Amino acid sequence: MGSSKAISGVAPPPSFVVTVYEKQYSPSLTVGLIYIFNLIVGTGALTMPLAFSQAGWLTSIVIICLLAFAGFVNATFVIEAMAAANAIIKHKRKVRKKEVRSSAGIRQQFEFEHC
Repeated sequence: MGSSKAISGVAPPPSFVVTVYEKQYSPSLTVGLIYIFNLIVGTGALTMPLAFSQAGWLTSIVIICLLAFAGFVNATFVIEAMAAANAIIKHKRKVRKKEVRSSAGIRQQFEFEHC
């Protein structure tokens, strides 16, 4: 890096050019699963031992069992709601197909009678 004199307000030309190629980062499946696990579990798993020691074994186990049951009931309700919504969608499609078939049949019958 030799000495170069700057002309009033003009920077000296660069002595070398650095070209940066950015590699697009794409996490692997394992990294994605670890992120999802971390999102679901969070830091609650790290505080469980302290909570157990402060609340006592029996209280902690009872509360965890109640929370697990509430989670199970919640998941069951979500699955039932999704199944009911799917049944409604299928029923509407079936009714729509019947309407299209019946209207097509009426048109064909009308054309046949008036020929």
